[in-house]
Amino acid sequence: MTTGAYTEDTLVQQTTAEYLEQHLGWDSVYAYNNEDFGPESLLGRSSDREVVLTRYLREKLV
Repeated sequence: MTTGAYTEDTLVQQTTAEYLEQHLGWDSVYAYNNEDFGPESLLGRSSDREVVLTRYLREKLV
């Protein structure tokens, strides 16, 4: 059995992201190893501990 085909990314993350995109119209961004932090960063997070993307949440709440 090869372990390369069965990872958390392929079994959980990609499957969940595809479901949310196809069935709920959500956008998904794979930012692993691609994100820096700050207001102008890819997701606008101040650190990796910030799990709620407040700039998008605030925009939708208004």
